[in-house]
Amino acid sequence: MELVVWPGDHGLPSLDLTSIQLLAYCKFSGAPVKVNQINRSWNVIYRVPSFSHGFNVRLNTFNDVTAYLQRQNYNCDLKLNSKALFDVQAYMSIISQKLEPALSYIYWANDGNYSSFIRPWYAKRIPFPASLILPDRYQSSQLDKLTILIGDKEGWTEKEKSMIEEAEKCLKLLSQKLGEQKYFFGDTPTIFDAYVFGYLALCTIPFPSYNPLKSTINNLPNLPTYLSRIKRSYFPDVQETTEEKPNETENEFPNRWLDITLSSLFAASVMFTYAYLHLRHFTRR
Repeated sequence: MELVVWPGDHGLPSLDLTSIQLLAYCKFSGAPVKVNQINRSWNVIYRVPSFSHGFNVRLNTFNDVTAYLQRQNYNCDLKLNSKALFDVQAYMSIISQKLEPALSYIYWANDGNYSSFIRPWYAKRIPFPASLILPDRYQSSQLDKLTILIGDKEGWTEKEKSMIEEAEKCLKLLSQKLGEQKYFFGDTPTIFDAYVFGYLALCTIPFPSYNPLKSTINNLPNLPTYLSRIKRSYFPDVQETTEEKPNETENEFPNRWLDITLSSLFAASVMFTYAYLHLRHFTRR
């Protein structure tokens, strides 16, 4: 079994939501999955994250991958009773309705965060010339999902305050549910811990422009402790740092212009070749 994910940064195993969730579930369930991280040498022709098993199984979503692993007897929910399983689904629904829209807005819709952090971060990890196109496609896809969740883009600014408030209420609810437990349903992690770990982890990213959820989590002490416990227990090789990293845009600037130049030369060569072949065909006639 193999899992291809987006790489980690800022003390997290990945900066992609589903990648973090699947990495966590594989760790929690003990699934013997070979993990590969996307970098500029990869040919990104399929969705990431991507789970594969043999030649016939290729899955991408958290629900599909975890369901498949459970059928292979890699299940970390065996100790949960029917009430706990019902609670898992209820809390997942709350997170998708209350926390996900705000996090997606901060991550993809805030111009400052996207232009100076998210876009260059993805571009540095995607091979040229796809690096010039795919980050914006990812953003467009995420904004389409956000439109489904909260309505047309024209009304997002007016909805921003209430959206953040709902997310903060959700974080406080999660803090209350966790209490003094090690994990949300006892002393061992479950599928819900993998699911919520992804959301909480991304809420702590030090975005350069805007991230009110980071301070909310920091004001709920058991949530940072919970995140640290998972990272320490299951991702000890992920470097933990609180040091502010240089602006990605500054590091990317020379490479960005190089990519643009090479892209222009590539496009020009294609146009020249097409014109030459077209002219040659015309003169032969």
